[in-house]
Formats: sequence, structure tokens, C-alpha cells
Amino acid sequence: MSKLAKGFPIFTDRLNQLLRESGKPAIKFADDLGVSRQSLGYWLKGERVPDLVPFKGICERCNVSADWLLGLSDVRQAGPKYDNPRAVHDGIQEIIKHLVNM
Repeated sequence: MSKLAKGFPIFTDRLNQLLRESGKPAIKFADDLGVSRQSLGYWLKGERVPDLVPFKGICERCNVSADWLLGLSDVRQAGPKYDNPRAVHDGIQEIIKHLVNM
């Protein structure tokens, strides 16, 4: 398990919660998220964490905020869509930098 993955147990817990709530088998959930079954399996077991693009996709497809998925907030619902995707990307990078440096 990577050092980064060990630092995100809340992500693993919340991703597992999203899978349970979807009522779908993991393979269908992975397909819906546009990721491989193997990647989803690593994330669900806490062995790895997703890169920014799949992380953003999880948030969008599951309609959850990045802050909630990372355990930075108890507010689950994603806010309004941003008009500037670059601002969203930059915001997610800042959150991850903060968490890595904790």
C-alpha cells in the first residue's frame, strides 16, 4: 500500500459507501465511473487512490463534493457546477497538496 493511500481511509470508506448505496455490482459501478475494475478494486481496498481525472469523475457521477469524498466536510451534496473547469481542477489539486502535507 502506498503512503498516500494509507492516509485516506475516509476516502476508502466513502467510496465503499457509494458502491453499497448504488446497489450495483462493483463491475457495473466501475463501468459507470469509466474506470477499470482493477482500479476500483484498489481504491475500495485502500491500496491506492485515484488520480485527479477519475477522482473528479467519481464526484460528478455520484453527485458528491470532493470535500466530502476526501473527508474534509460532512456536506455530501456537490455544489453548483462551476463554469470554469480549470478552477475546479486547481481547487482539487490544492486540497490534495494540503492532505499530502498533513
